[in-house]
Amino acid sequence: SEAVTAYNAWKQSCLDHVEGWLGGAMDQNRFESVEPEQNYAHPPPSGESANLAMVAASSRSRLERAKDWFGIFQSFVTIVALIAGGYWFFLQRELFPSAVITHEITHRRITNAGTWLHVSVKISNMGKRVLDLDSAILRVQQILPLHQTIKKQINRGDLILPGEEMVRWPELDQYQSNRNVRIEPGENDVVNYEFIVPSSVETVKIYSYFAKEKEPPLGWHKTSIYDLREEGARESTSRVG
Repeated sequence: SEAVTAYNAWKQSCLDHVEGWLGGAMDQNRFESVEPEQNYAHPPPSGESANLAMVAASSRSRLERAKDWFGIFQSFVTIVALIAGGYWFFLQRELFPSAVITHEITHRRITNAGTWLHVSVKISNMGKRVLDLDSAILRVQQILPLHQTIKKQINRGDLILPGEEMVRWPELDQYQSNRNVRIEPGENDVVNYEFIVPSSVETVKIYSYFAKEKEPPLGWHKTSIYDLREEGARESTSRVG
């Protein structure tokens, strides 16, 4: 019986050693999976040192998360500001310049054959952007008395050609030039033109067009009907743009 007792004690001791070895190996594997870069030549920190390390790691994690959220919030605010600014400009209609063109017309008969016609074109910048103009056209056309070509078109019933909206009145004279005009917001510029037309002309159509050819190309036009049978002057205005 003593031999049996000794044998059982030896067997239990061996089992205890095996279980201890297996348990240590498993603990070491778990430690390596959590801290793969830990140097096991030195024991892991314990007590107050471990607590300080955990607090520092937690603080760094919270700081990184705060930075991420701040970056997202900053991007969101920037996008909202851009959208709001574009919408405000759309409501203000300030994406493009705005202009008012005015015709002031006067005439005098200077000979039995000719009438002096003066056209003053006033261009006012009514918007909040600088108005740049680099080309201009001013055209004088005869309405009365009716030209023979117009009479024929009326008789044929094709006074206004297909696909067009206006009558092609005979042209008496025209100015076309390249102008470099810059008008600041709230200011205006005046361009004067003079013509000599036949004294037989009674009514004319005056057309002006001012444009900027640079991108994006924009233009403003004005049309006035003027009677030459009476001496004097008349002002004609129109809002365009």
